[in-house]
Amino acid sequence: MVYDDDPAEPVYIPVYDEDRPDDPALVFPPRTQDEYDLIAEMASEYEEWDALRIHSELMREGAEVELGAVRYVVAELEEREAGFEQGF
Repeated sequence: MVYDDDPAEPVYIPVYDEDRPDDPALVFPPRTQDEYDLIAEMASEYEEWDALRIHSELMREGAEVELGAVRYVVAELEEREAGFEQGF
């Protein structure tokens, strides 16, 4: 906390991107093909959901998947979809 002599004037301290800590939920591939297929199935069924919602629903159903794995699969599917739209 920063204290100054004159409380009437606010003190601004800039925070730069390089000062921020790394994202705690790293993105990494799923452990098995079955896990990948399960995540991909739910991601394609509920396209409006983000990775956190898909992860929550899978955990509620009893599947033990990592949030990073869900983010990996969702990003990969979005990348493929973008490639198809561009005609690659």
